[in-house]
Amino acid sequence: MRANSCVVIDVGSQCVKAGFADTFPKEQEPHIIVENAVVAEEDIPQALEYDDALKQKVFYIHPMKKGVLSDVDALEVVIGHVLYGMCGWIQGAEEHVVMVEPILTSKLDRERMAQVMFETFNLSTYFVTDAAVASLYSVGKTGGIVVDVGFEKIDVAPVLEGVMHPSVASRVPVGGKHMTDVLMDVLNEEYGCHVSFHEAEDIKVGACRHGMNEESYEYTLPDGQKINVVDQLSRVKSRILEPSSFGLDVPSLAESCIHASMVTTVHGERDSRKTLMENVFMCGGGSGVPDLSVDLLKQISSRAHASLTPGLCQVPEHMPQHTGLYSSWFGGSVIGSVIYNQANAQIGQQAVTKGEYHEYGPSAVHRHCS
Repeated sequence: MRANSCVVIDVGSQCVKAGFADTFPKEQEPHIIVENAVVAEEDIPQALEYDDALKQKVFYIHPMKKGVLSDVDALEVVIGHVLYGMCGWIQGAEEHVVMVEPILTSKLDRERMAQVMFETFNLSTYFVTDAAVASLYSVGKTGGIVVDVGFEKIDVAPVLEGVMHPSVASRVPVGGKHMTDVLMDVLNEEYGCHVSFHEAEDIKVGACRHGMNEESYEYTLPDGQKINVVDQLSRVKSRILEPSSFGLDVPSLAESCIHASMVTTVHGERDSRKTLMENVFMCGGGSGVPDLSVDLLKQISSRAHASLTPGLCQVPEHMPQHTGLYSSWFGGSVIGSVIYNQANAQIGQQAVTKGEYHEYGPSAVHRHCS
C-alpha cells in the first residue's frame, strides 16, 4: 500500500470511477472503473434485470439511482470492493479519500456517505467535492456552466469561483440510457434486425471514445450487415437536446443553460453571466457523442442575449484524451493532489479528520466541504 495514499472515488449511477490522486494526469483515465451495482442476496422482484452480457436475468441492487443515494448498504459493498479489493488497502491501515459526489446531492445523503466512510472504512481524513466543481477543475476553470450527461439524468449547474449554485441548477431525468434506447429503436426499425440494448450501448460508447472519425462509426449488425451509424447518432443528439421529446414537461438543454446563467452574486449579474456563458462544459459518459456539445452551443447562441458570446470550455492539450468522459474524477484528482501533498497539519485544515468526525458526527463534513 502506498504511503499517505489518497484514493479519489467518483460515484455515478452506472459506474464508480476510482484511482490514486498521485497518478494524475499521467494515466489516460481512472485506474478503476466498476459497475455501481451488487447482486442481491435474495430475490427482490423490483431488482430483477436482464443482463445482456450474461444472457440471463439477475437481481441487481443499484446504490445510486438518477444521482440520488438509494441504498447505503449496497454502496458500502461497492466501495469496500474498490478500496480493499482493487486499490490494495489493508484493514486497519486506511488513509485518505476524496469523494466526488453527484451534483445536487442533499446534505442528508452527504452525511450518510460520510458516516459510511468513517464508521465502516475508518478513514484518517475525508474530503467531498461536487461533481460540477471537480469537472471544471479538470480543465483549469473555476467558473462556468457544467452540463453533466450521466447514465440516467443530465445535470445543468453553474459554478462561480469554485462554488456550485444549486438555486438555478436543474436535473433532467434523461441521459445516456435514453440515448442508447433511441439508438437501439432506430437501428431495429431501419434495418429490421434485433440489436440488443447491450449492442447499442457498445455502438454509442465507441462513438464517444473515437470522436469525429467517421470510420469508427461502422458497426457489424447481428446479421453480418455492416452499417455506418452517423445518421442514427444525429437522431439521438436531436432527441437528447430536447428532453421534452421523451414526453417530459421540461425545457431544452439550451434553455436550462440560459436559466443556470442567471446567478446574482456580489459581483453583479452581468459579470457572472458573461463568465458562465463563455465557459459551457459538457461532460460525463454521454457527452462524447460526436458534435453533441457543438450542437448545444449553437442552440444556446441562438437563444442568448445579443451582448453575450457563449463558448465551450476546451480541454487543455496536456490533459488525457478522454478528459470529458471522466472529468469529475480527474478534477477530484487535482483536488486530492493539492490537499495531500501538504504537511499533515495543513491537511487537517482542509479535510475532515477522524477526530473531527468523532467530535461532531456526520455533520462535520459540512465544516470543510461546501
